[in-house]
Amino acid sequence: MNQKILGILLLVSFSFITQESKAQDYQNYQAIQNGFNALDRANGSLFTTKKIAESAGGKDISIYQLDANPEREKSAILVVGSVKGPNLLGRELVLQMAQKLINGRNQDSIKQILDKHRFYFIADLNPDASEQYFASLRYERHANARETDKDRDGKVSEDPYEDLNGDGMITHIRIFDESGDYAEHPVDPSVMVKADPIQGLIPRYRLITEGIDNDKDGHFNEDGEGGIDINKNFTFQHPTFASEAGDFAASEKETRGILDHLFDSFDIHSVITLGGGNNLTQAFSFNEGLANQRVVRSPKKEDHAINSQMVALFKKHFDSKTDVNSEYGKGDFIQWAYYHYGRFSYASPGWIVPKAKPDSAAQEQLKTFAKLNSEEYNFLSWATNAGYDKSEFFVDWQEIDHPDFPNQRVEVGGMKPFVMENPPYSLVDSLSHLHLNFLLDYAALMPELRLRNLKVDDLGDNTFRLSVQLINTGFLPTTTIIGQQTNWVKNLRIALNLAKGQEVLGGKQFQMPGELNGGDKHELSWIIKGKGTLEIEAGSMNAGKVKENIKL
Repeated sequence: MNQKILGILLLVSFSFITQESKAQDYQNYQAIQNGFNALDRANGSLFTTKKIAESAGGKDISIYQLDANPEREKSAILVVGSVKGPNLLGRELVLQMAQKLINGRNQDSIKQILDKHRFYFIADLNPDASEQYFASLRYERHANARETDKDRDGKVSEDPYEDLNGDGMITHIRIFDESGDYAEHPVDPSVMVKADPIQGLIPRYRLITEGIDNDKDGHFNEDGEGGIDINKNFTFQHPTFASEAGDFAASEKETRGILDHLFDSFDIHSVITLGGGNNLTQAFSFNEGLANQRVVRSPKKEDHAINSQMVALFKKHFDSKTDVNSEYGKGDFIQWAYYHYGRFSYASPGWIVPKAKPDSAAQEQLKTFAKLNSEEYNFLSWATNAGYDKSEFFVDWQEIDHPDFPNQRVEVGGMKPFVMENPPYSLVDSLSHLHLNFLLDYAALMPELRLRNLKVDDLGDNTFRLSVQLINTGFLPTTTIIGQQTNWVKNLRIALNLAKGQEVLGGKQFQMPGELNGGDKHELSWIIKGKGTLEIEAGSMNAGKVKENIKL
């Protein structure tokens, strides 16, 4: 199958004159909701909204359906944004992609795809966390609004962050301490890197998040506002007892609402997540032993091969020299969508920070630090080279008096919250175009069932032999291998719906042939007694259905 992809990929290109979003910065929860609600109001049955959950903080989590022909049984793609609390990019991408799909629906390439498939969108799985960007105190938050005792000392939220320099955001504190773990970057001393005396990076600092030790337990900011990270609360390898994971899987009403709805959505063939994860620049790792255990913890071999091919497709749109490590953890949504939901599950990081090329002087300085790899230094170098001011992303270190470190030099500063996770907003529109191009190319590869080579032989005595081939003319299989094993994904079903007075003398009236790979075919044959018009119905909810009427 690896060789077929180059000949089968359908690349869809398009252009739009209008720009959907006029915002100059990331939009808050209500603005994102308003954007989707406007699509609902303006497009009738083409675009519909359904609430599926409510966050601990009282915010609706909705699923939006885009379907040019709701009456037709067809496969669907679910697009999900912002599974990770600090990621605002994902939900912006989801909204803009929905807007662009609707605005371009009369273009032939998009019209054909909308006729064959429906799309679902969920903008944000954890709006309580992402809204911290818009709060009076900005810091990167992963947990929803449920109150919990994170440090299990019998008190709730007694050790939160404090804004010690009054700039409205939480950055870091560096304490001058030669027993610490951090050193200055050799080119940019404002950037902290892990100390490594062998490389000449001598430890000079301790580094902690901005705040004080309120409960005097030696830890800083470990019990602040918020409770459970929804992206640790799903059922695959739930990290029970881990911080912010919940006491048990699906403990949160956000998680339960999402699971309940999706497990009833049998038409979903694939899930694509934008922001907060990645298996589209590097495929999920494959381990044959783990793939064949009773509790599967590695992709099935055939599913992994498809993942690798989708990496090649993704890189056609994101021609980046910088690879991003696959990012997923126990209890996350991305792995749940594959291992427990049984669907093809792909995640894009949303944005890849380009690899910055240091100037000649910096290159010379870095020669002796071959193992040094600082994401913060690379980000700031890229931003400077791209014409941005460093102050947009970085708070200069400022000396303060800190009650927990008397008679020591303490400074507040460092990278601003959210900037490493979300690019400058001016890049969002172009990123949404790139992701939509990928989505349309992916949709063009979806399974497509056809009944071909229909043949009727009259055997005499009011008896007929009926033969036909069921072919998957798409590239992707009708379901994942793991989906077949979960017994929850609907497999292909072939039914012969007889006219009154007809009966089947040979062959099975109802058949379930299992998965049908791209380009594969399934031979069907029956002996039927009796004249009349019968119907062949073949397919599944997540692969689409085809029907053919035959008069005998």
